[in-house]
Amino acid sequence: MFPAEEVSRQFARTLSKPLIGNDGRIYICSEKDFFAFESNGSIAWTIHLNYTCKPDMAPVYGGLEKIYVAAENRVVKVNLLSIGTSEPAAEVLLGFQPADKEGKGEIIGVSVSTSSSSMFINIRGRGVFAYSTRGQLMWSSGPVLNQFGYRQGCRKNVPDCYFTSVPVIDQCEASIYLSFSHSTTTRKTRFSVSRVISSVCLEVLFEYSSLFLYGE
Repeated sequence: MFPAEEVSRQFARTLSKPLIGNDGRIYICSEKDFFAFESNGSIAWTIHLNYTCKPDMAPVYGGLEKIYVAAENRVVKVNLLSIGTSEPAAEVLLGFQPADKEGKGEIIGVSVSTSSSSMFINIRGRGVFAYSTRGQLMWSSGPVLNQFGYRQGCRKNVPDCYFTSVPVIDQCEASIYLSFSHSTTTRKTRFSVSRVISSVCLEVLFEYSSLFLYGE
């Protein structure tokens, strides 16, 4: 951790999108450092992450005083209860292959369902992946599905079709909303994905861009 006076001299850097915590503090990442601000603008504390966070992505609150940060090709877990103690406050929860020159493999979005202790990660060109908040893979889905001889999702002959958005979770209906980079087919399908979410429906919400996944 760094003294507040030292941190205050570092803000010629780009700040990430903010997260407003349940405690009223504002959490922001900048380069390889993670900051907590009081509501009056003063700096409460800062920790070093060792990895450069994504400025276009806000930290995500995951319940149980945990915050998740997308940094490079990793998801870093910050334990607020460890701040100011001898325990490490930040650790890498998940790591992925680095993105290629075209950006395939880049983390686009991270969402957490506190009710199911699940994390949903959208990786460009690869699909959406569901993990437990302990880091165990539960299921994954790409933008193209082949069910019962039919192709669902991205239209044919579109090589660069992929999910483009942060997964948006409907906690009430256990739905996950995503958008595509290209138009999609309109056929519905269901398939088994995990013990947690027993079935998933793929359906176009808008003519050119979106689908949702939901469990029953």
